Amino acid sequence: MNHFAELQFSIKSCLVLLSIPLAIITVLSIVFRQQPTENNLDRNGFLQNNAMKRLRLYLRNKWLSLGAISLVLAIALNPLVKEILDLYNQVTTSTAYFDDLRWSYTASQMVRDRLNPYHADAFIKTFIKDFAAISPEGIKLDAAPFVYPPNTIPLILPLSYLSFPVAEKIFLIVNLVAVSFLLYGSIVLVKSHSKAIQATCFISCALLFGVTYSLTLGNLAAIVATLVVWTVILAQKNKNIWAGVLLGISTIKPTTSIFFLPYFLWKRRFSLVACSAVVSLVLSGIGLLITKNSILRFLKLFKSGKDIWSNNYWNSIHTSYTRIDLEVVLARIFPRSSLAVKLSFGICLAIIIGAILVYFYKRRKKSNSNEIALSEVSLIACLSTLAVYSQQQSTTILVLAIAFLLNYLVAKIKSQSLTRSEFCFWCLGCVCAIVHTHLFYNYFLYYFATETPKMPYLLQITLASIPNYAILGLTISILFLTISSLRGEKAKLTANSITKN
Repeated sequence: MNHFAELQFSIKSCLVLLSIPLAIITVLSIVFRQQPTENNLDRNGFLQNNAMKRLRLYLRNKWLSLGAISLVLAIALNPLVKEILDLYNQVTTSTAYFDDLRWSYTASQMVRDRLNPYHADAFIKTFIKDFAAISPEGIKLDAAPFVYPPNTIPLILPLSYLSFPVAEKIFLIVNLVAVSFLLYGSIVLVKSHSKAIQATCFISCALLFGVTYSLTLGNLAAIVATLVVWTVILAQKNKNIWAGVLLGISTIKPTTSIFFLPYFLWKRRFSLVACSAVVSLVLSGIGLLITKNSILRFLKLFKSGKDIWSNNYWNSIHTSYTRIDLEVVLARIFPRSSLAVKLSFGICLAIIIGAILVYFYKRRKKSNSNEIALSEVSLIACLSTLAVYSQQQSTTILVLAIAFLLNYLVAKIKSQSLTRSEFCFWCLGCVCAIVHTHLFYNYFLYYFATETPKMPYLLQITLASIPNYAILGLTISILFLTISSLRGEKAKLTANSITKN
């Protein structure tokens, strides 16, 4: 970087560091201001702390609250506005294009021309031929096989009857509708009638990098995340058939939705899982029929294509700087040993999944209920981002985690049961969520992200891997908060039974 770029980077890094405590203070201010009196907070030991009393007093000040909100919005909305302007430029400029849409469009064109999109060599040749004029410099670097499952084919086939510019605009409209439902869904998940808290959730989710990045990228991530979020909402209302339909469609991007299937099975939502399986199988059957593939032929072609795809610059665990899953970090820690990467990844995954399953078991044992808890689905959302291939646009599913963190704080303040350790881990979760906003990506990460494969070892496993560690930290934070809540409820029940006796 030149001196001007270094200065710019330093200033924006300071803004990022300043915005993290400001964002937490803003959320605390909004939540504390919803409490009608101070008395309902005075019975808890942690909230009785002199420092916390002073903090509550300051946070309930109208002008301080307004100032913090204004400052956070001024810092945070700038990169979001820039992203929206880039999106407008893409729509109005003929030379701009939606990167990831090219794969879906090429696959649909091949199906219309009675060619097999799962034949890796044929797909790459068609892809380069169709888009070499649009992106002559990076086309060979971008070219990779089509690895979406066959249930995607019936849904993307209509794109083949449109020119690419028209297909972009149609896809953008669908994505905008999906994002609207996604943000509305986040409000539904917040169990509060306060407009201020609902607005806080809406803005927090809108600032997630993947929400608007999916629009400019032309990726399916926002659509699939919306389907999963509304699956959860409908399942909470016991509308299992409709929830199953949405979950079945969401399997067009299985890396996001795959862990929700066993979860709903664990919750004994058999009609939901069955409906989901039927929808997914029907779409897959139509896709195989259209592409004239048998199951065995598809699996053979998919495997060979996946091997090529995995070694592509943007997808490889050794070169991709846009991946945010755990495996990439381990590949950077052990760059010369694939065995060490696989072994450590398996151990880490076993520990995380084991801890989540222990919480699920304890919660079911305590409540003996099959209700769909926001704490559980937020853990599944984090796991789906951490455990399998995930790019930056996959952060759209973290709206579940943000809704949980906000719900948790409101509930704890209202019930006078927030402890020091819970507050610390809640703050950790907020910091990890902030890492995956436009603020962090645009102001900090992108200044050195493209240099990640060339960076010194120490920087690769630290600065360049912050988004990956943030997903892990968010998972640990939510896990601690949920287990702590269970212990608190158990202690309260024990105390009540002793009092009665």
